[in-house]
Amino acid sequence: MTTLDRWTQGDEIFRTTDSGATWKPVRASSTWDDSSAPYAGKLKPHWMGVIALDPFDSERAWFVTGYGLWATKQAGAVDRGAPTPWVFANDGLEETVVEELVSPPAGAPLISAIADIGGFRHNDFPASPRAGAHQPPHGNNPSIAFAERVPSKLVRTHSGPARGALSIDGGTTWNDFTSAPSAARANGPGTIALSADGKRVIWLPKGSAPYFSTDDGANWSKSATDFVSSGDYRTDVVVADRVNADKFYFYDSVGGRVYASTDGGAHFSMSAKISAGGGALRVAPGREGSLWVPAPDGLFVSPDAGMHFAKVHDVMAAAQIGFGAAVADGGPPTLFMLGRVRGIPALFRSDDLGASWSAISDALHKFGYLKVIVGDSRVPGRVYLGTGGRGIIVGEPARN
Repeated sequence: MTTLDRWTQGDEIFRTTDSGATWKPVRASSTWDDSSAPYAGKLKPHWMGVIALDPFDSERAWFVTGYGLWATKQAGAVDRGAPTPWVFANDGLEETVVEELVSPPAGAPLISAIADIGGFRHNDFPASPRAGAHQPPHGNNPSIAFAERVPSKLVRTHSGPARGALSIDGGTTWNDFTSAPSAARANGPGTIALSADGKRVIWLPKGSAPYFSTDDGANWSKSATDFVSSGDYRTDVVVADRVNADKFYFYDSVGGRVYASTDGGAHFSMSAKISAGGGALRVAPGREGSLWVPAPDGLFVSPDAGMHFAKVHDVMAAAQIGFGAAVADGGPPTLFMLGRVRGIPALFRSDDLGASWSAISDALHKFGYLKVIVGDSRVPGRVYLGTGGRGIIVGEPARN
């Protein structure tokens, strides 16, 4: 038997061998082997929604948490006055909600921002990162971004007191900002962007106008704009142009408005109005002002920093998109999309910026709700899917 939702103490496991007349607590005397996933040992077991015993072997037991599965082959150890050894048995089944992914052109191929447990620097995909989660993880991490021309410089937002952090070594180490906009502390951290040259940070807290910093987060100034971000479950995403260091953008998914700044975030003005209810706005790498917005009625693209948008032919609906490395040197970046093309719902890939599409999923391989899609910046065809509860999925192009 377990408790459920004991947040401050962590949940407890109780064992009885006399039909419930007496119960022994198990957790305090347990040992925890997190060698397969070092981040797991730093989390108090919580959300113990299910505990199961092997009907053919009374020594085997498992319990589920809000982040994965623990197992033991000595469930009766507590009866013998010995510690119960638990092993994190979660290989390839991470129970995490992925908020954002980035694939910088140097350093680790993938860096994540994840709800509840922070996020990771991913160097070896078959293995859980040896360094564990970002330190300190600070709970929910709704946003992460890197500087296009200085990929070792990253920023992220989190639920800790500082609400945001900076890394200058490719996400290996992090230091909290020395200050934060009052809105971020009061309403929630929101999302963040870093200019292509790494010299300006734009922060869009929940229920607020954007703020900008020119000194790596030591001081923040409020942007001049009529926009106030959503204060509810919806998250407005601010992004940097991947060529011009003075340009930043965000898409108001509630009102269907696109805002742009050409002066490093000092001012944001509405540049266009498109369909509401869409996914995250993305900027194509290597192409100044090339904005792409997935929406319920199609995929919208702007070649002029959001001044004008057109619908991509054959795309009937789009939920999320992301860019990856070009197939050929000097060619356009690969575009990945979860959507509907010519009536077919699937995950798609385009090597020619939407002129043609190839489905890379089928009816037997669906991935549920995807919060983020990003292609690898160095390996053509590789794609990362950030799910709403089953971790990160890595897709590789089929080998002939």
